[in-house]
Amino acid sequence: MMQTNQDYRSIDMATQIGIGNKMNVIDKTPGYIELTQSGNYNTVLFVNPNNYPTNAQINVNGSGNYLDITGSNSISDGMKININANDTTIFMRNY
Repeated sequence: MMQTNQDYRSIDMATQIGIGNKMNVIDKTPGYIELTQSGNYNTVLFVNPNNYPTNAQINVNGSGNYLDITGSNSISDGMKININANDTTIFMRNY
């Protein structure tokens, strides 16, 4: 008999205010992720191919920002990123 984990939950919240904003989330092990974009032409790419659950809060305020995050691990557990700028690029890798 196969048993499944009925207690597993994920919370994903996404808010976009402005024009031309893009958000792409691919998460193999979803846990909690909160993404907020306020401004114009911001891009957030979040890819977690790892078995470590996601636990992150990302806030982008401004225009023309680009944020590319790959992976989740014990170091990024509970991470909070607040960007209050224009035309900023951030690449983050968590392996």
